[in-house]
Amino acid sequence: MKIGMSVTGINDSKIALNAAGENIVVVCRRAMFNSAVKISERAKEILREKVRKIPPIYSTGKTERSIKVNILDKDRVTIGPDMRESPHSEWVEVGHRVIRGYTTKTHKPIGGTWWEGYHYMEGAWLEISPTIPKEVADSVTLSLKKFGKMKTTQLRNIKTGQFTPGRINIS
Repeated sequence: MKIGMSVTGINDSKIALNAAGENIVVVCRRAMFNSAVKISERAKEILREKVRKIPPIYSTGKTERSIKVNILDKDRVTIGPDMRESPHSEWVEVGHRVIRGYTTKTHKPIGGTWWEGYHYMEGAWLEISPTIPKEVADSVTLSLKKFGKMKTTQLRNIKTGQFTPGRINIS
């Protein structure tokens, strides 16, 4: 399982907020990347926890080492195992059928059971994703703290006292 995240819809806000003297897009990208790293680290922790609780048939060290955050471009990242390093990671995530062997005549599987999988990426996403909007909002709020909001909805830099051109609404 690969997870994609993006801040591509932020361009309209970027135009307005750049006038305030702060590059908010950079703040959002940093928050997105930090969240991606948290998801990656949590996925590794879940994998280690599951291995301790349910002894694996095979080692999952290669899968754990292959979980990375890849920056696709300035607004997008992916989080997940590198399938070139660990092509079996998909089956460690979602599960697979464990078969005992094949018949000699028809070459069909004999018996076997379903192994559920560890769901490490899914679990990490479900755990961390609800906190991402708040983390991004907190980052933006923190970066705007140096500006004072006036009744006219113009922003004034507290240090320089200068007003920004245009109007902006911050809820």
